[in-house]
Amino acid sequence: MSASGEEPLAIVVGARYPVGERQYLLSERLARAVALCREALIEVAEHREVITYGELSDEIAGAVLPRHMGPLLSMIAHDCAARDEPSLASLVVSASTGEVSTPDARWAPPSRQACWDLWSSRSQGAGRGRRGAAAAQAGEAASGASAGDAADDSAGGSARP
Repeated sequence: MSASGEEPLAIVVGARYPVGERQYLLSERLARAVALCREALIEVAEHREVITYGELSDEIAGAVLPRHMGPLLSMIAHDCAARDEPSLASLVVSASTGEVSTPDARWAPPSRQACWDLWSSRSQGAGRGRRGAAAAQAGEAASGASAGDAADDSAGGSARP
């Protein structure tokens, strides 16, 4: 169980899930990274913020590097879909563009708004979490305040739900 009292994942270890054009196995290692990622992204959503690929990698102790987040974020999207939630993957953006790094990013803003609405309403009255200034910096990146940090861009698969 996670700190929020719910099961860590709604998707099944050992099952295959679509990631782009491929089917990807949810291994034990990837499942642990997905669970960590989910917790971090819920906290981001509670504060109506976004997070860069690099910051998310740091939050999950480097379990997945920024340029290899495609499968992880696809699994997050599958987990959210299994829970009938908006995709938390929409909260993960490039530091240089302030938007998701999928070929068609039009899905992300409405999903991001739905995440913010869902999770911030569940945590109203709570103080700022451990993300503090790093999350605020990610929010600035999403609004175009940050430029030239291509190291945080994701070249991995699609995180679109």
